Amino acid sequence: MIKLDNKNDFMKIIKCQEKPKMNIDDSLTNLIAKLKQSAGNYVTDSDYYRTVTESVRNSSKDLCCKAFSLTVEQTPDNKARHFLSLNVLPEHMRTQLSRTLAAGNKQEILETLKSGDFKKNLKTNLLEMNENLKDI
Repeated sequence: MIKLDNKNDFMKIIKCQEKPKMNIDDSLTNLIAKLKQSAGNYVTDSDYYRTVTESVRNSSKDLCCKAFSLTVEQTPDNKARHFLSLNVLPEHMRTQLSRTLAAGNKQEILETLKSGDFKKNLKTNLLEMNENLKDI
């Protein structure tokens, strides 16, 4: 950022603060919490709804993706069937990797999000998909 100093009539360069690096575990915890709330509010078994997505931009050097997200979407043929998916966007942004983590009605999806093993399962899948990205 450049700032004009009116008193001395010259320009100074101000150093921008470096953004803190992402902690993967904290990011996953926040992502799950946001999706639990959004899914609880918007997902329904009796009517159509828009896909519910929560995402995180990657600022970690450990992952080679630009962003990742969790999505709850409805099947077109059955209003009461939903898919919970993990999506990973590579740095080049030409493709997107997606993996279905769970399927079921609203209650089953919410129970999956609330289960203690889900965060561990999510992190495992994210790291596996990250390894696949290195080959692309």
